[in-house]
Amino acid sequence: MAAESTSNLVDVTFQALHGMLSGHIEVPSPQKLASYLDLRADRFKKCVNPFNQPSGTSRTKVESGTVTLPDGVTLRVEAADKPFVWAVSKRFMLDEVESLVLLRSFLYNQGLPEATDADNLVDELSQAISPFYFTERLSVLRCYIPLLRAKENVDDPLHDVAAQFLDKVLQEPAAFVGTLAKEYVRRTQQELPPEILRDMPIATMWAKQLAREQLAMLEVLFWLVWDLVPASGPVVVQLVKAAYETDLGKKQLYASLLLEDEGAQILQDIESVWLVLLVEAFNLEKVLEDDTFELVAFPQDPSTILSAPQQLALVHDLVVGANDPRYSPITLAWACVLFRLHTAAEEQDTVPENYEAFIHRIAFVPESDPPMPLYQHMLMWALHPDVDVLRRLETLLTHSALFVTSLAWSSGSALTEPNAIAFRAIVKGLLIGLCEMCRTEFIPDFGALVDAWVALFGTGEPVSSAPLALQYWAEDWAHHSRRQPFDVARVRFPVQFRPLVRMLAAMARSRDGALYAYHFLNDLPSFTHVVTLDAGGLYEADPDGSGWLNTRTLVLPGGSVVPAGSVARVMSGDSTGAPVVMKWDHVYSGWTLLRDVLAELARAKAVMAAGKRVHLPPSTPGTLTVRDLGVEIGPGEEDALIVDALSLFLNIVKYEPALIAVLMSTLEAQQSTTEAPQPNIVQLTILILEEALIRARPAHSTPAPERLITVCLEVLTALLPSYPNRVWPYLKTTTQLFGSDNQAQVGATPALLTAERVAGQYPMTRALISLVRAMLDDALPRAGESSEPEHFRGIKEKVLLRALHLIHAEVWLEHTGWRFRELGDRFGIARSIVGLYTDILRSAKSQKPLSDFVLRVFLTEATNASIGPLVAPVAAGRQLLDGMYKARRFAEARELVLLVEALLRFSRLVLASKLDPGLPCLLEHALFSTGAGRRVPVDVVASYISSRELGARVPAEAVSLLTTLCASVSALAQPLALARHLSDPVATAEAMVRIARHPYDELILRNAVWRFMSVAVDAQPAFAGLFIAGTFNVPVRDMAEDAEKKEGEGDKKDEQKESTDSKLTALQVAVQTTRNWKGLWESNPQLLSSALGFLDVVWQHALEHKAALQSTRRDPQFAQTLADIALAEVGAPPATDTSRIELIDGEIVSDLNDIVASHAHRVIAKSRALHILALDVNVDPPGVIAKGKGSETHSLRRLLDIFTDEKKLAGQVAHAVANSFNPDLHASLVADVAVAYPALTLERVVDEQQREFGDGYLFDLSLLRNRLTHDLNGDDFEQQRAQAVLLRACSVNLNWSLADAETALTQAWRQVLQLVSSSLREDAAITTSLLATAAEIAADVSGESRTGQVMAVVHTERLGLLLGLLETAWFGHEGANKDKDKDSLATLSGNVEGLVSSTVFPPAESLRDRSVPQYHLPLVQIIYVTVRMVRKIGGSQKAFKTDQRLTFKAAFTTCVTFAIDALRSTFDMVGPTADVSLSQDVELLVAVFEQCIRPEIELWSTFWLNRCQETNLLRTTLDLFSRSNLRGTLEDTVFARQVLELHLALSANPSAAERLAQESALAAYCNNNLTPLLAVGGIDANTDRSPAHWMWCTIVSIVTATLSNSAPGGASARVAEDAIGFVQVCGAQLERALSWQVEESMTLAFLEELERVVGFFYAFSRAHAAADDEMYRGDPAVGTAARAILRAYAQRGLLLLQHLNYAVTHQNHLESLIEPQSAKPPRAELVRRFLSLTANVVSTLSVITASDTVFLRRSADWPVDGNVFIIPNINKTHRAPASFGTLFETVNCVLDIVRSDTVDKTSMSSTLQVCETIVTFATAQLALWVGRRELDADCVQSETLRELKADLSDLLTNTKRAVEKSKLPGAAETAQLVGGLHRFVGGLVQ
Repeated sequence: MAAESTSNLVDVTFQALHGMLSGHIEVPSPQKLASYLDLRADRFKKCVNPFNQPSGTSRTKVESGTVTLPDGVTLRVEAADKPFVWAVSKRFMLDEVESLVLLRSFLYNQGLPEATDADNLVDELSQAISPFYFTERLSVLRCYIPLLRAKENVDDPLHDVAAQFLDKVLQEPAAFVGTLAKEYVRRTQQELPPEILRDMPIATMWAKQLAREQLAMLEVLFWLVWDLVPASGPVVVQLVKAAYETDLGKKQLYASLLLEDEGAQILQDIESVWLVLLVEAFNLEKVLEDDTFELVAFPQDPSTILSAPQQLALVHDLVVGANDPRYSPITLAWACVLFRLHTAAEEQDTVPENYEAFIHRIAFVPESDPPMPLYQHMLMWALHPDVDVLRRLETLLTHSALFVTSLAWSSGSALTEPNAIAFRAIVKGLLIGLCEMCRTEFIPDFGALVDAWVALFGTGEPVSSAPLALQYWAEDWAHHSRRQPFDVARVRFPVQFRPLVRMLAAMARSRDGALYAYHFLNDLPSFTHVVTLDAGGLYEADPDGSGWLNTRTLVLPGGSVVPAGSVARVMSGDSTGAPVVMKWDHVYSGWTLLRDVLAELARAKAVMAAGKRVHLPPSTPGTLTVRDLGVEIGPGEEDALIVDALSLFLNIVKYEPALIAVLMSTLEAQQSTTEAPQPNIVQLTILILEEALIRARPAHSTPAPERLITVCLEVLTALLPSYPNRVWPYLKTTTQLFGSDNQAQVGATPALLTAERVAGQYPMTRALISLVRAMLDDALPRAGESSEPEHFRGIKEKVLLRALHLIHAEVWLEHTGWRFRELGDRFGIARSIVGLYTDILRSAKSQKPLSDFVLRVFLTEATNASIGPLVAPVAAGRQLLDGMYKARRFAEARELVLLVEALLRFSRLVLASKLDPGLPCLLEHALFSTGAGRRVPVDVVASYISSRELGARVPAEAVSLLTTLCASVSALAQPLALARHLSDPVATAEAMVRIARHPYDELILRNAVWRFMSVAVDAQPAFAGLFIAGTFNVPVRDMAEDAEKKEGEGDKKDEQKESTDSKLTALQVAVQTTRNWKGLWESNPQLLSSALGFLDVVWQHALEHKAALQSTRRDPQFAQTLADIALAEVGAPPATDTSRIELIDGEIVSDLNDIVASHAHRVIAKSRALHILALDVNVDPPGVIAKGKGSETHSLRRLLDIFTDEKKLAGQVAHAVANSFNPDLHASLVADVAVAYPALTLERVVDEQQREFGDGYLFDLSLLRNRLTHDLNGDDFEQQRAQAVLLRACSVNLNWSLADAETALTQAWRQVLQLVSSSLREDAAITTSLLATAAEIAADVSGESRTGQVMAVVHTERLGLLLGLLETAWFGHEGANKDKDKDSLATLSGNVEGLVSSTVFPPAESLRDRSVPQYHLPLVQIIYVTVRMVRKIGGSQKAFKTDQRLTFKAAFTTCVTFAIDALRSTFDMVGPTADVSLSQDVELLVAVFEQCIRPEIELWSTFWLNRCQETNLLRTTLDLFSRSNLRGTLEDTVFARQVLELHLALSANPSAAERLAQESALAAYCNNNLTPLLAVGGIDANTDRSPAHWMWCTIVSIVTATLSNSAPGGASARVAEDAIGFVQVCGAQLERALSWQVEESMTLAFLEELERVVGFFYAFSRAHAAADDEMYRGDPAVGTAARAILRAYAQRGLLLLQHLNYAVTHQNHLESLIEPQSAKPPRAELVRRFLSLTANVVSTLSVITASDTVFLRRSADWPVDGNVFIIPNINKTHRAPASFGTLFETVNCVLDIVRSDTVDKTSMSSTLQVCETIVTFATAQLALWVGRRELDADCVQSETLRELKADLSDLLTNTKRAVEKSKLPGAAETAQLVGGLHRFVGGLVQ
């Protein structure tokens, strides 16, 4: 098939259009809907045959390959498409162009059906499209119904659209009625083509379609006549003729094809619609209520047939000619018309001539005796038992799909809108007309009237019947004739007890109806009862003969009193001694009487249930008991009477809860004066229930009173919220319902359930579950109620747990094996229990024991018996639904759909509640398990996603479950692959992609699908391939290489593929969605955000799918689109303080919800687009990016455009750091709740599931509303208080939506800087832009004044973004404008100072309190980077201006003060165990401190040292170091190592080094638990370096730096003395390092140690060389020890020099010495380090030997005694000390390096220094040997000295020549030095 079009003629079906008009599908906008309708106006004008016949013109258009539709869209028709178009056209005789549109629409909306025969694909597709075509034909007609209803209702949001469109297509409505009526008649006799009749199933399908179209036409006719078209004479005649001609739809040409259930149901529905249509055509409301009607010669009002004398006779003849009882409602309605004509004629003196003949015909029926008007005769016929119109109306109301929605669903009725109020209003008009024509007491069967009345007002959905009841109370009640049924029932009450009670219960199914019913029964004006006149002289005849008098005061049941001498009228019977019915004109409350009747019956039944004989004491004279009233109770009617009474009470309290207290007060107010007080209604209900439960036990032979038990349970359920103190104690004490706590008594409930299983119906079970639900709702803590005692809460918890155990054990685990008369009961029971479990999990914080129970039975201790009922309906749901649809059990199918929805939701909650994601659970196993002959449950769940017939919720819940399941099984130790468990994962993926793309699928489903695809790409590799590339296996490497080779060819192939392939991938759909971002930006930002979220996840895995992404990444428009979204303006944040909320479909919705949610989604879309750009940059290797290869850097180019534009960057980043969070709003909510509802904890109503921006984002408003039920149903003050809390909570949710979305944008910018910082560093302009932006942002961040935990989080994210800006600038090139960068740095430093000294977010608080967001971490890093930037850009403070330097000094002074204080407080928090967060703090603080005290920053050392002294920081660190375990692991030694890093930083500063020494730092280094190891040289430098070795090296470095930086004087002497002690303690470890030999391998750690030790001895030698005799005079032993150490070192050093020389001159050997081999540095680096070691050793020896004196003093003053160490020969044996030959060879090695062209010249300066050091030392040593020879001729041979002098002279000459030739930096100075040495040596020779 060709690619799908974007024409709305294809996209929007008539079925979808009907859904939009009916409110089942969200309307894009009224304007858009109007455009859809206008485009289809021609179809609506010819709705009876909306599609054209085939034509040659249309065929030519299709054959041409391009077809232009009426909306201007051009469709391409591929050659492969045409056979399908011809087949559809032929099958349905359709125009070819319309066939093409129909085919495309079918494929677009329902997808390509599965083919069973590839060779017969055309026939299969044309057959599969038949239901779609039939539905489209029907939908054209059905669209008229919501249009007509919207035009009628001016408050309908589509009123204007409907009015304008109907005026356009229905210019002559009356003529349209005639057209429909004629077409209806024609359709009943329409012949089918012979080829269709040859196939019986197809013929049956077409016959049903004809019948359905007839039904749709009748429905349209009804709504036309209802409001738009006046019921004039011609219109009525057309309708009546059509109805009677077709026998109310029974006369069908193909009636034999309509004999099965579906066809019979359609015919029954047609007859029902005809009945209401014709009654409406008679317009009884107008006929009966128009008091001004007169018979005139020329009537002006055409709205009724009364004004059409010519048509009256025609209609009359048709009506009276039908004697079939089926027509009796029409006959009754026509009798009402005749009644109005008859009364109008009687009231007029003369009758107009044109009416005279007809009036004469209907005046009297001659054959009647006595003569009567015709309308009375017709009425008597209708009421005759053989006709019984009232029973027929009752049957119509209770057994017709037109009036019973559940029946319409269960039977699969083709009615468009069953049980509309208009239908019931017509029946109400009939009953009112009956009352107008006939006095109620004369109706032969008053019980039939009561039954019809109850069926009209008391059955069906209250939404359809309750408004009619309210209309009756408000309008009809004022008419005496219409009030007759209640007057008769009232007069006969309580003798005939049930009629009045039943009628009131039926009229009390709304709030106002309940009020009317309550007041009516509470104020009855008469009292009737049966008496015996000779009963003890209590009554006597009235002297006036008007009735009877009571001789005594009568106390009536209920407590009211009839005064003596009151007159009663006899209603029936007057013979002396015989019982008579008396009526007293006495006002009393029927409620108290009802109570006493119930009490009397309850007592009697309780006594009988106990097995005792009923003994009734005699009545007290003058006091009447219930048994004295003569209440008519037939055999076995006691239970029915109780049920009626309790049902009335139930309706009152159910539909008007505010009446509960009033009603209870009424029932308890009046009591009999002589008898014991009557029990209240709760006690009565409990008494009745107990008796019924006893009767239900197996020991009793009588059947269980199921209806009685059910209504008692319902009453307790209704009373529980208002009277928990009365109900809960009963539930606790009784064992009949839930058994006992120890399960010793199981109660009567299991027996009840068993009894119901036999019958297969379960009203008691469902009532019991409803009671448990009410118990759960009441057990949840509610605001506004007085606080409960702890023991009462304990009672609730225990009883509820007991009830849950019973429900779970007796119902949940067993119900799947029960017998059900209707499967809907099974599904309803399961759904109720699952809803119970779901709400328990949602309220887990409030009811921990209950949630623990649920999680235990379904998760931690789950069994197959528990999981089976959870998974089995889901797994078998598809098969069950198909079977039910085929069997036309639609109501049960709907119940199953609701159950599947509930099970999917609960399963998701259970999986989301897993405590250990790594452990599998039984539910996961069940969902993935396979069985013999059945599909994997998870495969069935996946199939629900594309099942539109299941509604909107089931697919959405299925997707959500799969999303949670994907995340859950991917976290397992052995992850499960979802695709492997699906029967057709490719089809599943395609279905999801189609849903994501379909513009008219439910938005909630489309977003859920995008979420699933995102999770699947992240966690399920197989699905990732399907959604991204459309295939499982994507050979990434091969495809990537092929894509790079064939870029040019790829574009052409892609274009061809797009033109022929209709199977788009999710990636392509997401890209298409983003391309339409401007349209979605305003209309549907959530969808745009969802698509970008999917792309974000895809790009996070871009390297895995690089080949599949190549074409998208090569498209410059894609990157441009993302950049446009990232830079799009979202406008100012909307207000979130809502002032109005309303309840829509059970959800609280505010007036600001859409505005705020849309804004939040736009912000999220910006953040995701920006993140995708950054991720795309990282897909390519850095080398590719650097070369700017091809089009693969489009994303980078777009980002560079942003970052190089300083103004644009600053604006975007400023928007990113802005946040709308209002802490005062949240605080006010908390405060209001704390004051008004102290028992309410807001944390318990936090929505922890997946959140959606808007009203329900943070707090679950449904849970909160449930908690506030008490106040919401209370008085005005309580309602206003609760409403205010809901408003405030809604405002908080909206504010949180904005805040979190804006925080996400902040995070996105921070992540972008982390991802692309390396790519941004190449441009100097970006550095300048980043610094300027950072300075501005720092000012905004430092100026924040809002406080609180949330703002601390926002502050942390802002600092993270600021840090990202600075780090990117720091690592980049120097800025293009250095002066501007300096200004930015100065501004930034000042703002950083503000951040450090902030009182709103003080960093010290973040350090101390680990519970608050750790915003000090990014702040410390910001300080560090800022200092480094100052050093980088300026080099030193002198490079800056004076004002800038002052700014820096002030800022960094604040920073170093903070660092010192923070270090001290952090060290104080260090405990015995390592704290990772504390160690991270110390690490950062030490780094900041070290940077701030560097000389370039020019801070006064006196200041920060004094601060250290004030805080006692140094002493604290030394104490911490001393008590630390230095031999432990990295975690154990973390703080000790950080202390050493701090000391190392201090030791680099002379003043700080002295202060460190004064604090006895060196003593601390010698006195710790490393000391024993150091004393024996026990710290090894292994390959895996130990913390102890690292600390030893660091200690050596610190001591070295301290020695080096100590100024001469007292402090220096102290340091020198401590250093001697250090050597004495650690000598073994020092000697171990110096003892290295070239035969020994070494690790890099040991090499570092050797470097540190050699450096230490150099510093030690310098320190003691600088010491004069005055320093040692106080303690000469110190000087002696120092000299001994240096002499020992000299000996070791000479040996070490020999080994070092061998290593550098044998570089291959040197390289082989280093371990491990895999981590060794380059050879050149090793040689450089060894040469540096050699130079350090030589330098130390030079200091020890005082070599400088050779060049500074006369030869006589040379220290020749003991200072000559180098052996005067040229031998180079590495086992002997170093000789002159060793030095010469080392220098020659250096010269070889200098001469080499392969060595990195950047390290040559240090190499030259090595050369200088060695030749200088060699020269000095030779001079000393010469001087010593002069003093002692025997010390060395003169010949030897001459040879050494010659060799040294040659070496110096070669050195000078090589250095000069190298022309390296510093070569001239080195050559000059070498030349001087050469001359010095020459002087020695002379």
